[in-house]
Amino acid sequence: MAEEEGTVRHVNALCLKLAAYILIFALALPVQGQKAFVQSLLMAAVHTLLLWLGDLIVLPRFGRTAALAGDAAALVLGSVLMLRAMGSALRFGGLLAAAGMGVLFEAWFHYHLTENRLLEG
Repeated sequence: MAEEEGTVRHVNALCLKLAAYILIFALALPVQGQKAFVQSLLMAAVHTLLLWLGDLIVLPRFGRTAALAGDAAALVLGSVLMLRAMGSALRFGGLLAAAGMGVLFEAWFHYHLTENRLLEG
């Protein structure tokens, strides 16, 4: 029973992270004056999975500061690479806004994970 609770808590945290990144990318990365929702969904899904794996590996071993620095680098680099791969024009203001909002969210999210002991066991 405890294992099922742990799985549900991880799924809930992952869904929260995905929802946050869908919102962040949909707000911060308009394409040619339009909100590219499909692009935001794709970027949110990829970033959510990569950043979640980073949280599982880095956060318990090295702490919040190292995890946050890694997340910031992954957000900027990942966003640039994905936008280029999708053929989108890079808008550095939107990219910096998305990265900034992402880092603020990640700071809270890491606090949430550690205070609620979601990465233990």
